[in-house]
Amino acid sequence: MAALINRERRERNKKAKQQRKARIVEAARHAFEHLPFTRVTLDEIGRRAKIRDGLATLYFVSKEGLFLHVLNQELDAWVASVEETLDQEDCATGLAKLVANSLTDRPTLTRMLSLLHVVLEQDLELSLIHI
Repeated sequence: MAALINRERRERNKKAKQQRKARIVEAARHAFEHLPFTRVTLDEIGRRAKIRDGLATLYFVSKEGLFLHVLNQELDAWVASVEETLDQEDCATGLAKLVANSLTDRPTLTRMLSLLHVVLEQDLELSLIHI
């Protein structure tokens, strides 16, 4: 019986951790889109995600690592939408229009791409970045 309770508790904890990480990522997405990059901190993201102080650092070692994680998600979603549209249209016509229109619909992605050089100029240790 105790093993069953422990298994259930572990599952609840695992689910709570996944939900907490998702809240951190969404709060970061919003912060990176709407605040100057220099004003975004892991503590600010944690406040926006409504989690305890310092808890965001258990999920992401640095603001830059979290930035790259969110950017990776944004790029994946954008590429998937472009591929879906290309499947529905003739690839030879309107590719530039398709790319421009699809980026217009993704302000978070375009803002993050414009900030990417700032993040990459940091002295990042790649092993610490969770993508």
